[in-house]
Amino acid sequence: MSRYAEKIDVRGDGRVILYKREDLKNPKWQVRIRVPNATGYKIVSSKTENKREAERFALDLDVTP
Repeated sequence: MSRYAEKIDVRGDGRVILYKREDLKNPKWQVRIRVPNATGYKIVSSKTENKREAERFALDLDVTP
């Protein structure tokens, strides 16, 4: 059983992931970014239901080249 209703690897390399949690009535896109030179991730809400806006938000947050 997956915890995510939808999951997208934005860059295709696993560094920037968009997902929606399945247990919410009105899910927004969440962003998970791998932090360079550290263990773990930074998780931030995009505060939008629109996929394109969430992708743009996620790419703006990503600091890796």
